[in-house]
Amino acid sequence: MTKKIITTTGNSPLHKAVELMERHHIKRLPVMHGQKVVGIITRANPMRALASIHRATPKTQGKDAVTRNRILSRLKKQTWSTEIQVDVL
Repeated sequence: MTKKIITTTGNSPLHKAVELMERHHIKRLPVMHGQKVVGIITRANPMRALASIHRATPKTQGKDAVTRNRILSRLKKQTWSTEIQVDVL
């Protein structure tokens, strides 16, 4: 068991949670409200957020580069992604 548990709060931005997970090499991050655990963020949550951006992007006929640029453009507009370096291949 981990002696020092790293946590976040419900109003903390997603990019801060991702930073904590990366810095401390952890796969799950408890979300606290006071002294009570109210949720958990896993490594899959940011990936789901990225996938939802892709699903929300209008479908167009075009080449892969056009799709890549469209996704990256939408990603840059997300407040939680400002500190995350992501590439779409």
